[in-house]
Amino acid sequence: MVANKNAFLWVLVEVRSGIPASIRAFTNRRLAETQEKRLRKTLNLENDETGIFPVEIEEESAIETYDHPSPN
Repeated sequence: MVANKNAFLWVLVEVRSGIPASIRAFTNRRLAETQEKRLRKTLNLENDETGIFPVEIEEESAIETYDHPSPN
């Protein structure tokens, strides 16, 4: 029996003048927040923005994910 486990990725989005400039994914929220603080030091806060968004992912075993029956 394979147990599925839900986890989160923390996605940091950088927007410069209304255009997404970069997207970075972290497994740890604190790391994402630290990177966001560093990034915000270089932003023009009137035109640029950052945001951190949680994305829930479901982890499955490699066997369960890739072991699909052949259509033949």
